[in-house]
Amino acid sequence: MYTAEISRKEPTLFVFAVDGSGSTSRTLANSQESIAQRIALALNRLIFELVVRSTKGEDEVRDYYEIAALVYNGNGVQSGWVGALAGKEIAKISDLAKSPARLEERKRKVDDGAGGLIEVSTKVPVWFEASPSGTTPMCEAFARAKALMQSWIAAHPNAYPPALFNVSDGGSTDGDPTALARELQALTTSDGSVLVYNLNVSPTATGEVLYPADDNNLDADGRTLFAMSSEMPPHIAAALTENGTVIKTGARCCTINADMVQIVQALNIGTRPASLES
Repeated sequence: MYTAEISRKEPTLFVFAVDGSGSTSRTLANSQESIAQRIALALNRLIFELVVRSTKGEDEVRDYYEIAALVYNGNGVQSGWVGALAGKEIAKISDLAKSPARLEERKRKVDDGAGGLIEVSTKVPVWFEASPSGTTPMCEAFARAKALMQSWIAAHPNAYPPALFNVSDGGSTDGDPTALARELQALTTSDGSVLVYNLNVSPTATGEVLYPADDNNLDADGRTLFAMSSEMPPHIAAALTENGTVIKTGARCCTINADMVQIVQALNIGTRPASLES
């Protein structure tokens, strides 16, 4: 299971369901960024890394990945792509490479080679934005993700299984999405089941939890997200362990109040087979 080669002939699918409710306008602790801004930065960063991973030679981007970005808020569920891809549900990685909405300047601190840090500016591509608004229709988002995955799997029955990444700052306002999450996990290609990740980003959560094996120390929202998350497959657990993360037996594909850099690492590690098509 989870050994299918990701190739141009048999790509894989990532669906990002992103909470764009009004509560994501809250500012994160010790930061000037809102939850929505931090989530968008992480997702744009991930997409850029997938573009780089799919690039062969100087500029040939191979379609190893297809990506959907669904924002759910008071306006329902809609595509989060901006620019030329606005309104498109699933985008090929080559289309994303060609069509960032804009380049945005970001400052970061790097080693100056003498034991100190210097601030440098870099330009990063932007494909995704979320405008915080209203409620959190997570059930509707999971239902839309299920419909997308069912159609995609019908066209790619032998592909490396799709994955859903639900990024939220709290609970659902249109019911309990646990049953829908289990329906998603029941979808399969010949290579394995759909994986459901839940990544909670909230200034109200206490402490940081990475891939818990039980829900004993989680709040109500955390327990729901835990129940909705796939049990971590052995190959992903092994990859995270090699990266220095402690993974217990029964760990779930779930993080609570994790650092956004770690969340991006979580989205990258284990979502690929041993090698991509050369």
